[in-house]
Amino acid sequence: KTSGVGGSNPNLVINGSMQVAQRPALTGQSGTNGAYGGVDRWFNDIRNVGTYSVSQSSSVVPEGFTHSIKVQCTTADASLDSNSYGHLTYKFEGQDVQVFKKGTSSAIPFALSFWVRSSKTGTYAVRLRDNTNARYISKNYTISSADTWEYKTVIFPADTTGAIANSTASGISLYFWFS
Repeated sequence: KTSGVGGSNPNLVINGSMQVAQRPALTGQSGTNGAYGGVDRWFNDIRNVGTYSVSQSSSVVPEGFTHSIKVQCTTADASLDSNSYGHLTYKFEGQDVQVFKKGTSSAIPFALSFWVRSSKTGTYAVRLRDNTNARYISKNYTISSADTWEYKTVIFPADTTGAIANSTASGISLYFWFS
């Protein structure tokens, strides 16, 4: 049991249902810019990918939910290069990810399940960053049908290298890449 989370399948994402939105929506975000907005705890980070807005939606939601986060490209950049990116980021405190026993011989896999919807089909990436040891692992998932909510599960393997600091500092960052 870690920070009030227990059981064999703990949900460690706070506000994963996107219900809490105390910050204003982000509008006209462009250039090299990162900011919290739309829904609490989710950070939108972009670099030279066009202009974006991020908001909470109560009208376009997966079945069984009342809210979602909407990331919308309002002006696309047609000439992306290797220094261009866009992703939503969630930061887990180190004390909340101790349940994965990362960096020990008893390490366990990290399962990530989520609903996703996009106007563009194709292959997308989700990444975990071990902020204590500067290690990354990415997994791909496929959006098969445009404008349709799809449920995805991605499994990150157990990692016996490099323990995460047991503190309130960001231990692992989760990135949902959209550009």
